[in-house]
Amino acid sequence: MGRSRAGMEACGGSAAAGSTRFTTAFLLVAVCSLLQSPAALAGPSTSYIVYLGGHPRRDGVSTEEASRSATKSHYDLLGAVLGEGRKLQTTRSWQFMGMERNSGEIPQWSAWEVGRYGEDTIIANLDSGVWPESKSFDEGEMGPIPDDWKGICQNEHDTKFQCNSKLIGARYFNKGYASASGAPLDPALMTPRDENGHGTHTLATAGGAAVRGASAFGYGLGTARGGSPRARVAAYRVCFRPVNGSECFDADVLAGFEAAIRDGVHVISASVGGDAYDYLEDAVAIGSIHAVKHGVTVVCSASNAGPEPGTVTNVAPWILTVAASSMDREFTAYAVFNRTRIEGRSLSERWLHSKGFYPIITGYEAVAPGSMLNSARACVMGSLDPEKVKGKIVVCVRGVTARVEKGEAVRHAGGAGMIVINDEVSGNDLHADPHVIPAVHISYADGQQLLAYLSSTKNHLSPDLILQQGGVGGQGFAAAAAAAAAKMSSGDRAERGKASSDKMRKLKELLHKSDNRICADCSAPDPKWASANIGVFICLKCSGVHRSLGTHVSKVLSVTLDQWTDDEINSMLEVGGNSYANAIYEAFLPVGYDKPHPDSNQEERTNFIRSKYELQEFLQPSLRIVSNKSSLQDPHSRKDTDNASHSVSFNSEAGMVEFIGILKVKVIRGTKLAVRDIISSDPYVVLTLGQQKAKTSIIKRNLNPVWNEELKLSVPQQYGPLKLQVFDHDVLSRDDKMGEAEVDLQPMISAAMAFGDPDLLGDMQIGKWLKSPDNALARDSTVNIVGGKVKQEVSLKLQNVESGEVDLELEWIALNQ
Repeated sequence: MGRSRAGMEACGGSAAAGSTRFTTAFLLVAVCSLLQSPAALAGPSTSYIVYLGGHPRRDGVSTEEASRSATKSHYDLLGAVLGEGRKLQTTRSWQFMGMERNSGEIPQWSAWEVGRYGEDTIIANLDSGVWPESKSFDEGEMGPIPDDWKGICQNEHDTKFQCNSKLIGARYFNKGYASASGAPLDPALMTPRDENGHGTHTLATAGGAAVRGASAFGYGLGTARGGSPRARVAAYRVCFRPVNGSECFDADVLAGFEAAIRDGVHVISASVGGDAYDYLEDAVAIGSIHAVKHGVTVVCSASNAGPEPGTVTNVAPWILTVAASSMDREFTAYAVFNRTRIEGRSLSERWLHSKGFYPIITGYEAVAPGSMLNSARACVMGSLDPEKVKGKIVVCVRGVTARVEKGEAVRHAGGAGMIVINDEVSGNDLHADPHVIPAVHISYADGQQLLAYLSSTKNHLSPDLILQQGGVGGQGFAAAAAAAAAKMSSGDRAERGKASSDKMRKLKELLHKSDNRICADCSAPDPKWASANIGVFICLKCSGVHRSLGTHVSKVLSVTLDQWTDDEINSMLEVGGNSYANAIYEAFLPVGYDKPHPDSNQEERTNFIRSKYELQEFLQPSLRIVSNKSSLQDPHSRKDTDNASHSVSFNSEAGMVEFIGILKVKVIRGTKLAVRDIISSDPYVVLTLGQQKAKTSIIKRNLNPVWNEELKLSVPQQYGPLKLQVFDHDVLSRDDKMGEAEVDLQPMISAAMAFGDPDLLGDMQIGKWLKSPDNALARDSTVNIVGGKVKQEVSLKLQNVESGEVDLELEWIALNQ
């Protein structure tokens, strides 16, 4: 599942024992608690919580362009300076929160002093990476890196990326992103380096060093620093260029959590978010509870949606979730027309002054030939007609593209300036952006006033509109809290919470059909799981029974958490959902048969689901589904089974079985196999694990066959050895056995469980199965992590036969991976 970044950073500290860690925890948590202190609440009774704004970005930027972006984005930032020459850091953040006085003096009772400025706390940031050259990460006099730090500076593809005693580590995780994008990754995606500035600004806000002389185009000059300026920081890049609206994918986010825990961080900040999910389906909730169990404090943003009810995310009780609010500083600008002066926000460097007046046109009226009206209304690049726009101020409605990108579209079409007006959802949520042309961002109400004026003038053009620069707002609190929390990296933030991709959108649309809003098996409401190969939506309780049948019967996936392939989604769409599937699987349900209900016990639920799908008892006999993935003939059958390769069976009399993983077995080759026909044999291999069987194809007349075939078996919780048998196929008589052997799975599975997620580890040996007189090994067998996968090469000397060896390659995939 994909997620989006949220531009919110907050404070947090580890609750681990020890005086240093305790005072550090006090500092980081105290910053948040100050938001409710008497000092912070003086004046109006509103609560004010740290708010960090969004930033524009483009895909595919070069390293140099990324550097410029990292020093020109996030002009709503309250915390630390992000790089040399940075144009904005709002340097009043900590004064606003009561950490220091307006004079810059830090009183002895300040949480900074009490917490020793977060000294030697290690803060991890799960975001878009970091720009290590930023002055916020100068090591200064930080001293040696703490001995308990276990992290690395992952720079094999970017040797210019260097860590130091301030920025002590950096990693990147892109396998989930690569899977979602489906395209080869360029070098810019194989480095912890921040492409757009988002991760740089959130990490600097949390733990950036003090940087003097920070300002926004000369405004707000002062010293910018993070909440814990003496902390050590580490960047974990889990967010990349958008893919169908998502930038951060669950597989990468979870990998980041696990790596940070192993590296020994004290605090994890994760400014990522998406739709609200049940905790069991929420990657951030899952990763964070693992972190908290290891004594790591987790701080998250509250999402970008709202202010409607139920739009806050990352609300698991073990997460410190920080919402959005306003600062007492504003960068004002004005649109002046018809003796009316409307206040907005902007950080444009150039302005249109009253020496001359400029005609105005809406994007809707300036649509280019062949472009969509809605695209022109939002000023999407290429949608505006240069002949209509040249020399004019263009009114663009917020949404579809980033605010700054709209200005670039107007500039590209020859426009003189731009007014961005909010849609109704955005309301009064305004942002001071570094526009490339004179521009101002105004509210929905003011936008409606402007549009009404334009509609009343001849040809809808105003001969008397100018844009004026304003200034930095005073000491009074802003009028209203921001409508959104942390702002993400690209696109307007009112559009957050949409489906992560077209294919997932189709799946969710199918889920939301009335027949699919209840479990196909027990009618429990709001199912969040699906059987991809059967084509039904199921509840959590029924999904456990489906899993027990094995993936060859029912492949269970979370609708929101798991990554779906196109084939799996197409399979669901082709079935059409619960009503269509039940019309097949329950076509001959006996009269009076009671289906399970939402409160049925596990035994009732299990009996029904097995009868329905595994045994297919309610199917019309002529429609009974028997595929090469669900049946296997007896290896001693006289029937020719040349085409029955890769088949799997499951003994329905075995009862309910819980599975812990998938075993992929690649049957590579046989060597010097025994002769069973006159001068040769027709060998094939049968694998047995518990009640499951799988077999290879038959190789005709060959004593040194090469199969290179991959078979899959579900591994039960109580697993035994993997049994291998080689048979000589005979059409006219019973198939002859050509030897057998057993594979002890314990060395591989135990080693894999001990080392955890292999995606977090480099290539290495993690276990070994030694040859002995008690086993069938032809030579010692090692268990290795190769390319993020747990694998084991096994050479077996066939037993109870005169000669023969079989080479296998095993791969273990844990179900919780």
